[in-house]
Amino acid sequence: MSDVLTRDFTFDVGANRLAATAYTTVSCLHLECLVLHGAGNSSKDRTAVLCRSLAANGFPSLTFDFSGHGHSSGSLQCASLSLRTSEAQGALRYLRTTKRCAILAFSMSGHIAIDLLRRHPERFDRLVLLAPAIYDDAAYDVPFGPEFSQIIRTENSWLRSSAPSWLSTYTGSVLIVSGNADTVIPKQVIDLLFNASSNAARRRLIRLENIPHQLGQWMTDRPSDAEPVLSEIIAFLARG
Repeated sequence: MSDVLTRDFTFDVGANRLAATAYTTVSCLHLECLVLHGAGNSSKDRTAVLCRSLAANGFPSLTFDFSGHGHSSGSLQCASLSLRTSEAQGALRYLRTTKRCAILAFSMSGHIAIDLLRRHPERFDRLVLLAPAIYDDAAYDVPFGPEFSQIIRTENSWLRSSAPSWLSTYTGSVLIVSGNADTVIPKQVIDLLFNASSNAARRRLIRLENIPHQLGQWMTDRPSDAEPVLSEIIAFLARG
């Protein structure tokens, strides 16, 4: 494995300035993977173990803090799924354009990643979803707060998401990773997304024993335990 170089920078999307980190090596400088953190109190720091592993194995990566998270400006009260999608689209300018790239997304960003595939199918040929969430279409433009929470906490609200339909048209490769101790994302959501990816060139579902929803935090806290699944992700990306 190569020594990993990191470069912190910022980029603007609308009124917000977003903090980003690029993980590269001397021999691999062109960013190939976009890594999206989850919701709650998450930030790009929780993707660091994954991003370092990716870069060290030949997959230079970009991660950033969504507005209202980490070192980015803005507030969660003004954020929404639609805004996060716009911010992720803003990061695409830094990915290589000579070859197709990969998206790796935790939790809430699973929905955003699938939306990016729909909007930019020519840019991505690999998708890695880590404990992915999907959301009722009615929640898309609603700012995070009581109204958003009411929509997504309605029983089986995820059944009213267009994300599985979007994923069903994707012909790249799909890897879904979930913990069987996840109390946030219903197992039915994981199964729905895996079944929806039936047109993928390759697809695989990995269920991790006794691992909770917060996969990024688990990777951060227990990197040695996470090594086997990191190796699986690297192998998946390498196969193209």
